[in-house]
Amino acid sequence: MTKETELLEVFDALPDLLALAREIEARDGGYAYEIQNNLREEHRKKGIPFKWSMPYRHIDRCDQCDYYYTAIKHELENPRIKNRSSHLYQVVIWDIDIHKIREHGQPFPDDCRAFLTQVAQE
Repeated sequence: MTKETELLEVFDALPDLLALAREIEARDGGYAYEIQNNLREEHRKKGIPFKWSMPYRHIDRCDQCDYYYTAIKHELENPRIKNRSSHLYQVVIWDIDIHKIREHGQPFPDDCRAFLTQVAQE
């Protein structure tokens, strides 16, 4: 197993607040993005690392294959880290970069690597 594979497992294991919000929206009604923001505050209070995601209206295309999809920004946050300006507290990675890591062996950016390594060690 490669280091990138291990880090992808940590990334995938983070609670996906948008997916949870969409489940709640389907079950109880409401607005998924507002629900996601409420879930973010709950996870912060509980000190649980999470992934907060925002789809954009444009399409990202992979320059190495035919993959294209809605551009999605993922904010990874670890509320256990007290220094909010630290990359160990919050990092941003785009879905297209996750695709390139999974499919083309691109390495994680250094800040994401440090963030995910820290979360894995907790």
